[in-house]
Order: sequence, then structure tokens, then C-alpha cells
Amino acid sequence: MRFSLALLSFLALVALPASAHAQRSRHADVWSFGTRCRLSWNADATVVTPGTDPVIMTAEGSASLSDPASGELLVSSDGVTVWDGAGTMVATGLEGHTSSMHSGVIIPRPLTPNRLFVITHSQQASASVAYREIDTTGPVTAVGSNVRVMLDGGMTTGREGMLLIQHANEVDYWLLVAGDGVVFVLPVTVDGIGAPVRVPTSVAVWTTGWNIFAASNAGDRLVISSNSSVEGLPRTIVSFDFDRATGTLSGRTELTSGIDREYYGGAFSPDDSKLYFSTLTSRLGTASTPQVSRVYQYDFDTRAFTVLDERMPVYSNGQARLGPDGRVYIATLTDRTPNANDPDTLGRVIA
Repeated sequence: MRFSLALLSFLALVALPASAHAQRSRHADVWSFGTRCRLSWNADATVVTPGTDPVIMTAEGSASLSDPASGELLVSSDGVTVWDGAGTMVATGLEGHTSSMHSGVIIPRPLTPNRLFVITHSQQASASVAYREIDTTGPVTAVGSNVRVMLDGGMTTGREGMLLIQHANEVDYWLLVAGDGVVFVLPVTVDGIGAPVRVPTSVAVWTTGWNIFAASNAGDRLVISSNSSVEGLPRTIVSFDFDRATGTLSGRTELTSGIDREYYGGAFSPDDSKLYFSTLTSRLGTASTPQVSRVYQYDFDTRAFTVLDERMPVYSNGQARLGPDGRVYIATLTDRTPNANDPDTLGRVIA
């Protein structure tokens, strides 16, 4: 099975408070991604089974959502098309892009049983996000049409990163969209997506779009990086505290600057003490020391960066995601499935 560059799932894109994990939900037990790839976990999340997805073909972002009780796949999307669990098309023409790092996310519509929001986001420099409602009462069907929400008065300052963090009221959500020097924070309620608040970060993100954009599992920390493939331009990784009650950022802390080129994705370990992310290309490369793609672990206690994986060619390592089994999975361009078997441990070598 080939693992595509960006493995996304509902679990990894929605940060929930610790209390929400007291009883295990199976909403993230099936991942559809990449070139017809699928991973499925059993009821107690002790066994993961690779499989073939009937429809998905995406270079980067995807999203999937399963029944929280049974673990049966309900819907999946590449940001453009929505399918039901059997791979039947439910809707198409959504405003995401198969080459957007976070092309789509899926959440239950707050206070509305059997209704979902599929939220989509285009590639590179963007001016909006959009959502489509899906009804899962019987046969999965689309409701209405796409609803577009402008980010910055029509200016293309949005970038490819998109996250959902559950509101402190544990009903609503915050939608966070990466921007050039800003993060856009939008409320998601029963009424849909509200107006964005433009929060300055002083973290420049290039127009090609991708960077590190990750939220802790508790939803109280956001990590964002600048990015460039050009030597000499800033490549800084910054952490912010996130207030789930107000949607505000504070406590800006610079983690590092310039360890590599083209940071990508990001996932926290189960206890939020470690961050895993990829760099698509190294800073320097010659005929004798060619550029490589790496996976890094960052430890928030020791402030140490550890290289866990290094391979050629460039762009070999992609998105990191935390699975229901507590392991961090790294999407690759090879048949091997690297993962951090004990991701809370400092310097754990990827298997």
C-alpha cells in the first residue's frame, strides 16, 4: 500500500479536552486517505488493519468520520467530493482541493443529531472557507448547497492549514485557519460558521501554503511555523496558548528557527508533551550530501529537537497523525508505515 503525502483524519483535526476522552468514541476508527488507502481500528483500538479504500485519490488532505458507537465509516472527503461509507458519491463541487494540506474537516453539527458539517479549504493562498451539510439519518445525503465564509475581506491571506478545536462549552467548535502573519479564528455553532476574527501572529507563511499547523489534544496549545524553500528566509516555529472559552491566542513562545526547509503538518503525542512534524527538504544539499526529508520530535519540557527518520528523495515524509491506539502515524511516499510506538517517550525511534 502506498501512503500519500498527507494523512488526515477527523481525530487529528479536532482537539478535545481531556474529559471528552473518558469514554472512548470510535469516530476516528477508519481513515480514508491518499491513493485508495484505508486504516481501520478494532473496538478497543488494539489492532489496526490496512485496507483499500474504494474511491479516495488525493495528493494531500482528506477527512473521514465514523459512527462513534460502532466505528463504521459514515463519510469521507478529499475536500472536493463527499462519499458515504460504501464509497458512493454524496456531493461534489466542494471548495477544497486535493493538494491542500488540510483540504477538509468533518464534525457533527452542534445540537443537531445525524447532521454533519464538511468544512473545506482550498490550496495555497486563499480568501475563504466553505461548508456543506450532510444528513446521515438514513441513506447519507447532502443538504442545501455550499456556504462560503470570507476570511479577510477578499484578500488572499489564508493558507492551507485548518484545524478544529472544541469550544470550552463542549458543544460548539473553533475553526482555526492559518494565514500569512495571522490566524483566523471562526466560531462553529448550530447556525454554521460565524465571522472570522483576525489574530496577528507575526509568523510569515509563504504563498505556496503549507507549514506546521497543529493543535494539542487538550486544545490549549497551537503550534504554527513560517516556511520557505529559499535559503535565508525566516523558518520559525512558534507556540501559542489557546483559550477554548474565548478563542484567543496568548503566550507567544518561539521554539526554534531555521532547522530545515519546508515544515509540514504536525501532531501531538497523547499527553501533549511532544510534537511530531516533517520537513520536506533539508536546508543544504550537494552531490555528496543530497537533501533529505526528515521527521522531527520536539519535547516541550527539554526544548530538544530529535531527528527520528531521514530518507531520500525529498518530500518522502508527510503529515503526522495521532491514531486511536495512541501511536503517531507518519504518511510517506513508500510502502513502509512509520509510527512512533510510544510517542510520549523522549527520542523514541520510529518503527
